[in-house]
Amino acid sequence: MARFPGTETHGNRAGFRPGDVVRCRRSRANHELGLADRRGVVTEVRLEHACVLVDPTGHTAWLANDALLPETDAGQPDLALVARLLAVLHAVRLEFEEEDLVVQGGEIPAQALDDVRRLLGERLVACSVRPEGVHLLGTRLRLDPPLG
Repeated sequence: MARFPGTETHGNRAGFRPGDVVRCRRSRANHELGLADRRGVVTEVRLEHACVLVDPTGHTAWLANDALLPETDAGQPDLALVARLLAVLHAVRLEFEEEDLVVQGGEIPAQALDDVRRLLGERLVACSVRPEGVHLLGTRLRLDPPLG
């Protein structure tokens, strides 16, 4: 069945949303992935899973909801910055493409771009908003220095 722009929903049963700061539980599965007790930022959600950015250079992992705990502090300044960007831009997904961060989501108010400019300051080299597929808009951000 075809979907229409704006009708796609991105929900998570545990209530996680892109931009949320989380901590990986101390569990055998997380330990085996090298993620036990690591903090990160949710970058995308599905019903039972969340994609978590655990390193500002782009290392992500899809984890089950029960492998994550809500956290208040991202622990790293660049992760906190990503969390704030995702919240300001009402993100549904974050992707790293070469030198750009691509924050994908729906319609955003013009004020959100002003907020991004204030948040990033002189670190923001370029910003553009363009379609990402049929259903989303992508806000492409180039930073100097890059995340990491």
